[in-house]
Amino acid sequence: MRTLKGVCKLAILSNAVASYFHTITTDLALSTLFDVVAISSDIGHAKPEQEAYEYVLKALGTSPDQALFIDDNPTNVQAAETIGMVACRYETNKQVRSAVQMHVQNCG
Repeated sequence: MRTLKGVCKLAILSNAVASYFHTITTDLALSTLFDVVAISSDIGHAKPEQEAYEYVLKALGTSPDQALFIDDNPTNVQAAETIGMVACRYETNKQVRSAVQMHVQNCG
């Protein structure tokens, strides 16, 4: 993520409990890496609801076809694809790195 900061707009969309998520992001200094941090309980929509993805896209100021969504849940990946996002199901770090690299090259 650190190598992508400044190259791409980055967001987290999480269905985690907000208090837990805020603690983790603070402890790991993750919030400094992302342009948008969206927690379902804060935004009123959870993955795989279309509105959750649309919230993040609007906050980033980007269109679905310019976004790469990564998640380990196939339902969430399919929902992102349904609204036109490029989506990748997380299986391995190597596979995700490859998907990110390809997306960055294609979106330039």
